[in-house]
Amino acid sequence: MPSDERSSSGHATQPPSSVPSSGVSPSSSSQPPAELVAWGPVRDAITAIHNLETLLKSPRVGAKVLSDVLPELWAGAAVLRSAFTSAAQTARTDEALVARARLVRFTLARIDELESSMRASTSDLDTRSRLALEQVVARVRVDLDACTELLDLAERAENVLPTELALEELARVSMRGKARGADKEIAVRLALDADDCVLRADPHVFKRLVVFAVARAHAAGATAVTIRVRCAVDRASIEVGATVDAELALPPLPTRLVRRIDPTDAIVDAAARSASIDAVVSGTTITLSVPRMI
Repeated sequence: MPSDERSSSGHATQPPSSVPSSGVSPSSSSQPPAELVAWGPVRDAITAIHNLETLLKSPRVGAKVLSDVLPELWAGAAVLRSAFTSAAQTARTDEALVARARLVRFTLARIDELESSMRASTSDLDTRSRLALEQVVARVRVDLDACTELLDLAERAENVLPTELALEELARVSMRGKARGADKEIAVRLALDADDCVLRADPHVFKRLVVFAVARAHAAGATAVTIRVRCAVDRASIEVGATVDAELALPPLPTRLVRRIDPTDAIVDAAARSASIDAVVSGTTITLSVPRMI
């Protein structure tokens, strides 16, 4: 679900191995336009799916109660379908439009699956149809959570609220994400440069890019991951990659392993470009960098 760090929305392509900075630099005073995604109804729709899953798993909840809540699910599915379809048309670059179209196709397929299962269960919610609905809801729910999180990142990246940040503190904050529900965790270490530096970026977007970079490195084969803070003469960067032997003595911190779905890399790469953050992917290593201020 979208982060609670903001009450409105914030915007975000193909997964190239190197994503240079975008030529578009949003104004530091730009505000995420709330009308692009109605996050309140979207959150309500996702919450309704979570609630249905909980009810389905409880043997004490009868078929009558479940039948009574299904209309709310129908309305929520319509809200999600409209929100994602509309957002797919509002990206600011052709590259981001392609990424969002990919996200929408994935999302609508999951909504179709949910609606199909609900339709089959409407007439007679017996034990067999209830179990079938529970399995579909559980599977679709985790994917829709991931879809909504990606849309949140895409929106915010095109409407950044940059501020001055200490690179070391940004890296530390990125590691504090707690696992949600069935989310997995991964051991992440932090390797600090002797120097620290200040950059200007949207902390919400940058730290989310770091979190997705951890998952990307893990998917590429890194069983343990290290976040490395690098302060060069003119660049501030965070490198995310497989832990090497020399880093094993660093204390590991359990960090949320964000769920990856088919559109993830396309949306994340587009978000980096939209937020003017250089992203370079090389094997199990992802490097995010921006100009250094101090």
